[in-house]
Amino acid sequence: MERRSAASFGRRWHRRLDLVSGALLLFLVVFAPWGVGGTLGWTSWVITGTGLGLGLLFLGKVGVERFLGHEPKRWGNAGQWRHWSVMAIGGVGALVLLQVAVSVLNARALAVWTGAGLELDYREVIAWLPSTYDRDASLRAGIRYLGFAGAFWGAWDWLRGKSRHERHREEDGRALEDGGRVPDRLRWLLWTVAISSAVLALVGILHRLDGSKDVLWLVERSKFRSQMIFASFPYRANAAQYLNLVWPLTVGFWWALKQEQQAMGGLRVRTGSSAHPVLLLCVALMVAGIFVAGSRGGIAVTLVELVIVMVVMGMSSKGWKPRVGLAVALVSALGLGWGLAGDNLKKRFENSLADETMSGRTVVYETARRMEADFPVWGSGAETYTTLNGLYRESVKQRWEGYVHDDWLETRITLGWVGLTAVIVLLVLVPVAARRTGAVPVVREVRWLLALGLVGMLAHAKVDFPFQIPALHQMFVVGCAAYVVLGKAVRPTRESLSGKETSGSESHTS
Repeated sequence: MERRSAASFGRRWHRRLDLVSGALLLFLVVFAPWGVGGTLGWTSWVITGTGLGLGLLFLGKVGVERFLGHEPKRWGNAGQWRHWSVMAIGGVGALVLLQVAVSVLNARALAVWTGAGLELDYREVIAWLPSTYDRDASLRAGIRYLGFAGAFWGAWDWLRGKSRHERHREEDGRALEDGGRVPDRLRWLLWTVAISSAVLALVGILHRLDGSKDVLWLVERSKFRSQMIFASFPYRANAAQYLNLVWPLTVGFWWALKQEQQAMGGLRVRTGSSAHPVLLLCVALMVAGIFVAGSRGGIAVTLVELVIVMVVMGMSSKGWKPRVGLAVALVSALGLGWGLAGDNLKKRFENSLADETMSGRTVVYETARRMEADFPVWGSGAETYTTLNGLYRESVKQRWEGYVHDDWLETRITLGWVGLTAVIVLLVLVPVAARRTGAVPVVREVRWLLALGLVGMLAHAKVDFPFQIPALHQMFVVGCAAYVVLGKAVRPTRESLSGKETSGSESHTS
């Protein structure tokens, strides 16, 4: 009797924690890009705090499962988290956090900014342990990294769970009829991201046409000219990087919902499936927004992604209608973007051909290479590049840089070869874990195009700084969590989707 009571208590609390986890995750994917990219102090802490909250809720659910004996309904088997690849992600991530924590406790210097400039208050350290030249900056970085970890595991756990609707169908024996459907929680997440991103792109286009000098007409950023701002991002390249992460996935989601509708052949489907043409409008707005933003690197990545998307969808499509529909959407987006920003883009690309210094980045890279040589193993400390860059300038007239414009190199400087190797191992483990443990059923195009967006972000990181922007880093982490949980799905058929589907009166809430 006591065991049954404990299980009932655990079930109630697990579902409450799960409900809050879902709400926080959906809030995060909307707020992160809209919150000025996390470039303001308070928006950065909201993003970090939301990630920490997701992590705490995940630990709470793990506690309920372990100590109260409740085993929630999930896609796949209950022991997936024990697979070595999933445990390795947690282990390597913990090592990165440990390196940052030790560097803070073993700080070599405390950076003090005064009216006269930067002063470093040096301390005694244990030479062979990780250290940092800016204790406070590395402490903030460690908290932020912990928020990224919390968001990863919170999203990973929530997406694996089944909604109330799916649990009821499993209990009624109707789950076998659901082959090919996009699971509810993944559907909610992708609709939220697609609509939010499309609106962001539209606002950015209107903002650029208006010529306002304030971000979202509200937030003044004196260091940024109006042509550098796009939508909620003070720096146009960051906006393009975000949209390049999202729009290929939106194409994959459109295709998955289209497969459902085609298999239904006019029969009733659950809410959201027949609305899939809206997603092509979202894609068109996002792609057009990248061109209007005027980021040269963003446009280059977009064009490569366009080619790959067309190849993937050409291989998957049967017949000319879906191919024509997607082609019209993408060509329309290119036409709209070029029509609104053609003159500006022409000038920017002409200037780039005449600029041998890459907008001054050659000097930045030379300085960064000298810094890299001085911190080979453990690095200078997490997020200390800005602090130390001024000390490596050849003259006081040289600008004090905040970013390397190469996140791979900046990671090498701040975390050393040890930290950079750990980051690369984490990236490799994501597809390995997905292959071994991915169980949330979805058509392959969603997985492929999500991977394309993630790889596109990594390409951006070679020539810019997306991972120094909290919103972009957090969205990349959530994308990795989603990729890990996704698995193969049986192609939907008319028979599998029609079955005994009930009317839309059933609750779809989690």
